[in-house]
Amino acid sequence: ACLPLLAALTPDEHTVTLLDENVCELDFQRLAKADLVGLTGMSVQRFRMREILQKLRELDVFTVVGGPWVTVREDYFADLTSVIFVGEAEVTWPQFLTDWKQGKQLARYEQAEKTDMSQQPCPRFDLLDVSKYLFGSLQISRGCPFQCEFCDIIVTFGRRPRLKTSSQVIAELEAMRRAGMEIAFIVDDNLIG
Repeated sequence: ACLPLLAALTPDEHTVTLLDENVCELDFQRLAKADLVGLTGMSVQRFRMREILQKLRELDVFTVVGGPWVTVREDYFADLTSVIFVGEAEVTWPQFLTDWKQGKQLARYEQAEKTDMSQQPCPRFDLLDVSKYLFGSLQISRGCPFQCEFCDIIVTFGRRPRLKTSSQVIAELEAMRRAGMEIAFIVDDNLIG
């Protein structure tokens, strides 16, 4: 779900290609031609993320990393990446792109406030090869009021649930349908909460 959202947060002056290793193999020679490569993942993907970053480092690719794992373990990738994003990125991703374009990017970005979900753009589902997915992911809310010891959600998204508006949800469902998706999987942090 985060790849199409990051694409929607990227100004039109940039060309965005979404690659999901769940549905396609990575072509490292192609990645080496990119101006920058962003990588995200959860704790279960951390070892593969490290492998990818090591290969990209060898190819001298400018890399940025965000997502749940780097949010809870900022030091895990140490010198393998140029920039890390801690927490949410609706504000920091566009800010980074502006800074990067000017050659003044920081090594670490973290939003001061949690994202106002009612201001979130519709993800760019059109950039996905939907034939490779059984369903599309739809996030209506973020945050969870509980503190389960096995979960990192509250570290990344906080304990206060935040919601999209009904019109946003309908617009995203329509965008998914236009992209050819027939099933929407709700990926909220806590469906009951």
